[in-house]
Amino acid sequence: DLDYGKDTAFEFDNEVLVEPFKKGIKEYNLAGCKVGDEFLFSIVEEPSKDGHLDFDKKYLDFSRSSSVNEAEISKELKDQMREAFKKIYDPLFQGSIIRCDFFVDEGKVYLNEINPIPGSLANYLFDDFGGIISQLVENLPKYQKIPVSYKYINSIQSAKGKA
Repeated sequence: DLDYGKDTAFEFDNEVLVEPFKKGIKEYNLAGCKVGDEFLFSIVEEPSKDGHLDFDKKYLDFSRSSSVNEAEISKELKDQMREAFKKIYDPLFQGSIIRCDFFVDEGKVYLNEINPIPGSLANYLFDDFGGIISQLVENLPKYQKIPVSYKYINSIQSAKGKA
């Protein structure tokens, strides 16, 4: 399978990244957003690994509406994921809902992937997704207007011909 995979990958690019398989790693998904000063989180999901998780199942299943069960993990592990989420979210994703995928290996949490695109919202992870969207829309961040200054351009203009 590796040789076939590499041959196929080299049809699309001249560099290929091959990662080793590591047993015993758990994967979890956590979605959320920040409304005002409060973070709103989804449940933590342990994705089902029934069969092969291909591209279509992972990224093209936009219509998924069935709910999933919350992962049976410790409060400490959930808190670690939420703290990592907060560090990623603020300030990079203000005003949006993102889903973060985490790996847990020997009790240590690793951020695997950030999914800020609409197809990865993971609406099925929230009890009241419509309510989350409404709260987010009503509390979008307000930014200060940045004053425009032409100081740098004027300094270039005044320096012309002085070399």
